[in-house]
Amino acid sequence: MHSWIGYKKYAWLKDEVAPKTGYFKDTFGGWAATLVDSLDSLWLMGGVDEFENAVRAVQDIDFTTTEAGTLNLFETTIRYLGGLLGAYDLSGGKYPVLLEKATQLGEMLLSAFDTPNRMPMTRWDWMRYVVLVKCTSTQS
Repeated sequence: MHSWIGYKKYAWLKDEVAPKTGYFKDTFGGWAATLVDSLDSLWLMGGVDEFENAVRAVQDIDFTTTEAGTLNLFETTIRYLGGLLGAYDLSGGKYPVLLEKATQLGEMLLSAFDTPNRMPMTRWDWMRYVVLVKCTSTQS
């Protein structure tokens, strides 16, 4: 809980907090990696109020916007997709926004597998996907 309180105080909705300086870093797309990654721990420790506060913040994460040019597919998958799905499962599906956000991100991540051999790229060009989706939706 000490680490969680420090994250809330110094880096809320940022990816990481530096423990000594209190400065934040956005090393995983700026989508609140620590927040999403901590959801299951908050639930397992019985921090329901903290969990619900974090779930409300998840609603504000916009996976279609980041300042990063490319993203690490593995880290994005385990931290965000895994964090959201794990928390959704542990909480018994009580918080549908977790599944909604996981679905949104999962659909985006599919573009990383759009390669000649279907092996995913390690660095994901997320903007290419967003542009393709916007073009497709305006043509419909």
